[in-house]
This record gives sequence, C-alpha cells and structure tokens, in this order.
Amino acid sequence: MPSDPLTASYERYLDDHDEDALLSAIKLYGGFGPPEDLDCPLAHRICDIRISNADFRIVRIYNLDDRSSKLLIYPTDTPGPQKGVPFEMQGDRLHKWVMDELATNDDDAD
Repeated sequence: MPSDPLTASYERYLDDHDEDALLSAIKLYGGFGPPEDLDCPLAHRICDIRISNADFRIVRIYNLDDRSSKLLIYPTDTPGPQKGVPFEMQGDRLHKWVMDELATNDDDAD
C-alpha cells in the first residue's frame, strides 16, 4: 500500500474512476506542484487529467536516497494530452530510468 494518500487515491481512481473521491483527496492532500528547484527526472510528469471541469497535473517525486516516490496532483492552466512517464513504472525499473536520465543530463551538461 502506498504511504502517501494522493498515490493511494490516484490508484483507486485508476480502478474505479471515482472523480469525486479523487477530487476530495486533492483538496485534502494536494493542490501544489513540485518545488521549482526540483527538475526532471526527480520530479516527472505522469499525465494531465480533467475532473469536475478542471485540469490537473499529476507529477511523481522520486527520492534517490530511499527509492520512494509520492504523487503531487495540482491544478494546471496548461494541460496537455501527451503522456509523461508511465505511472506503472515503479520499483527497480523506475530507479533505473531515473539514474539513466540523470546520467544523460550530466553528459549534456559537459
């Protein structure tokens, strides 16, 4: 079971499509985006969704130290139909993707 309530609520939403329940969780636990100094791949977009006539962005924050992650869900004025990093990518596969992206970003900076 996920440790953060937004992740748990989003997982339930993927199963039952209960927009009201997800919106309630967003009101209680969400509503804000990632810190401005946190960039991809540590903060990466999952997707944008429309619920209750409002657009929301779903972003996953990945912690390199303990390999945990949590979701942020917040309103967006710039929704897009394109998918980001798949929500289903978790565990070792997510860690490898983050590490590969960090290495690529380091190579690009040189």
